[in-house]
Amino acid sequence: MGKEDINLNRIENSTDPAFCGWQGCREIGKFRAPISRQNLNQFYWFCLEHVRLYNSNWNYCEGMSEQCFEDSYRADATWNRPTWPMTSGTKIGGYNKSIFLNFDTIFDPFDFVEQGGTPSDELNTTVSYTEKRALRLLGLEFPVPKEEVKARYKVLVKRHHPDRHGGDKDSEEMLKKINEAYETIMNLCVA
Repeated sequence: MGKEDINLNRIENSTDPAFCGWQGCREIGKFRAPISRQNLNQFYWFCLEHVRLYNSNWNYCEGMSEQCFEDSYRADATWNRPTWPMTSGTKIGGYNKSIFLNFDTIFDPFDFVEQGGTPSDELNTTVSYTEKRALRLLGLEFPVPKEEVKARYKVLVKRHHPDRHGGDKDSEEMLKKINEAYETIMNLCVA
């Protein structure tokens, strides 16, 4: 397929095309295809057979240098809108950040802002499914201090110890689950 196969008289911006733009084709041109990379808002109108042939041979990147392709690829990532680097300097995008990022008025009981916006290592704020199950088994809620976990553990061990129930297998299984839950929760606890 070459440019000579396309009827150049059939270039339109119209949404109501007449005949296929392919030289010698008398089908209705229902399908549009862009003229070139520079004219993406102007179209050739083709029948289904010829639009498939045109699109299979059309290459948007044809004739682009590697640098031009890279620039186009990066611009498409932000919808061809301007961007500014994320920086810790005093200006963001040409504006003084103290105008709209006033951290002096933020309620910050854990000093996250002073620490650079990251919580300290001692405070674990996420709880996994296993940890939630362990907390539920012991009847506790996150966050929980170690002293409360130890006290609750002692109560449950006394209540479910197999010796207290004459060697009952169900009590033995429950005690195993309580021990596993206790180990899991102790890794979560706030000192």
